[in-house]
Amino acid sequence: MIGSKKDKFDFICSLGGNCMVSAQLKQRNLRMFSLPFDWLYMIDDKVLYNLPNCFRNKFADFIQKENMRYVPLSEIPQTTHTDRVLYQDMKTQYYFLNHFNKKIDESSEYDIFRKKMTKRINRFFSCINNSKKILFLLSHSFYISNQPYIDIYNTLKQLYPDKEFFIKVIQFNSDEPSFISNDEKIEIDRYKRKDNLYDFIKTNIEWEFLDNIKCDFTKLGNNVFISIYKIKKGLSIVFFPYISSLITFKMYFLGIRFIISLGKLKINREV
Repeated sequence: MIGSKKDKFDFICSLGGNCMVSAQLKQRNLRMFSLPFDWLYMIDDKVLYNLPNCFRNKFADFIQKENMRYVPLSEIPQTTHTDRVLYQDMKTQYYFLNHFNKKIDESSEYDIFRKKMTKRINRFFSCINNSKKILFLLSHSFYISNQPYIDIYNTLKQLYPDKEFFIKVIQFNSDEPSFISNDEKIEIDRYKRKDNLYDFIKTNIEWEFLDNIKCDFTKLGNNVFISIYKIKKGLSIVFFPYISSLITFKMYFLGIRFIISLGKLKINREV
């Protein structure tokens, strides 16, 4: 099983579902840079059935302006991003809950967003090309059958037959049994309980499998020499975050708290 013992991947990528995946990776220094599906939200299985085509056409239809639908806050009542403008990409059905500060027809928001996402898409394909063993992660709060994950896996294998892909899903609000494919490349962990805000904290037991997982970011061709994260009342600045921790110190400047580290932090970041 993925993460049941020490396991190493060349590339780990969130496919979204909700913000939980990126938050859990971030807290464990397994998210060194931004990727296209970070922080994306879905409300049903349509996203998963659309993803294979998204991979096949190399994101050609992804986040096109004419496909971006404005979403009123009442449509996603449980969102905590009430200060943001919400949109949905109608081609993939992904929701963007924290990417926009203004409506895209009334500002330069879309151009800024498009430039940022294009960079992430290019990084995604670069990481795929420079990796052999790749792990995709998803999380969501409702039952989805096994088939769409199998379709995603088969599509990736057709496109990249020389790569070794794994898919791990954390699925809440589900009474159905968990699933492991015969080749152990697809795992769906299903839990009856509802997800909640505690699921964004590192100590959440459903995500503890990540503690046995490592990623060698130096192989990706996107070496990250500095990572900056928000912490309570300040920032965490980590130089060479993929090496073992060498030194860490704290400082305050103009009332802002800084934690500066050479190598990954030994302490848990405050999200």
